[in-house]
Amino acid sequence: MAVHHRIHGLTRSAMTVLGLRTEAEKAAGRLPDLLVAAEKAATAVRMGEHAQRRSGSGEKFWQFREYQAGDRPQDIDWRQSGRGDRVFVRQKEWQTTQTALVWCQRNDNMNYASRTILPTKHEAASTLSMALAILMNGAGELVGMLDGSLRPTKGDIMIQSLGEKLLEQDPSPLPHHLMREPARHATIILVGDFLTPLDAIEHAVHALAGRTVNILLLQVLDPAEINLPFRGRVIFETPQTGQQHHITNVDSVRDSYQNKMNGHIEGLKSMCHHNGWHFVQHTTDTDAAVTLLELWRLLGQSRKGGPLS
Repeated sequence: MAVHHRIHGLTRSAMTVLGLRTEAEKAAGRLPDLLVAAEKAATAVRMGEHAQRRSGSGEKFWQFREYQAGDRPQDIDWRQSGRGDRVFVRQKEWQTTQTALVWCQRNDNMNYASRTILPTKHEAASTLSMALAILMNGAGELVGMLDGSLRPTKGDIMIQSLGEKLLEQDPSPLPHHLMREPARHATIILVGDFLTPLDAIEHAVHALAGRTVNILLLQVLDPAEINLPFRGRVIFETPQTGQQHHITNVDSVRDSYQNKMNGHIEGLKSMCHHNGWHFVQHTTDTDAAVTLLELWRLLGQSRKGGPLS
């Protein structure tokens, strides 16, 4: 299904020092645009987000709770504790620092846009990944890359480094290895088109599921990949091999294509539901802020220990 009628994006250079430098310069040139798009989406979510009281490390006091192993002595409220036999701490907003590890598909399949007015799947996926990182960074969370190429950290340097990583090419269609084992409470965010066979996706994600309890899959698709809106004779090209497929009349295959695509998407949703993973779909003709708000809501529920739905 990962066959496209037009490819927008980088041409893969020869693996030479000069080629690598050229690719790096191209990626660096696109980084400001990615940062602007991500910050715009994040700002829209901040402005539209309803105020919520959450337990954590903010400055606003919320409530007292009994002292637990691992609490900081400076958080003990001695006046409240002096009223009885128990020791209490002041529980504040956003107390526990969370860790998020991001994987974003960056192979040739993602360099596709069916129309010039649309972003490529890679551009949309990178923007959403960066916007989530900006929001999480603002909440005091640690963000890193799942493959270990960027250790979990926070601050402006993390945002810059993450953007650079997201613009690098990676031939893998699925997460394939972990260089750092995530903490049990970490959130893993997987962003891609997930058009590989379902059993391959399940195998790849299951390798992560035993390491953490929070896994979110964000499927990014071009609307043409769902609807196949083309007419007449069309030449499709496989990105990895350049192999061409000539269809003399797209109308003759549209129904079977849509049935197969819809079945794949439903299978992906069912797989995620069955395994307790969380699924969101984004099409590149949708405002990134709309999808970002849904993702942020899901992640907020996860932080508070509530069900993701």
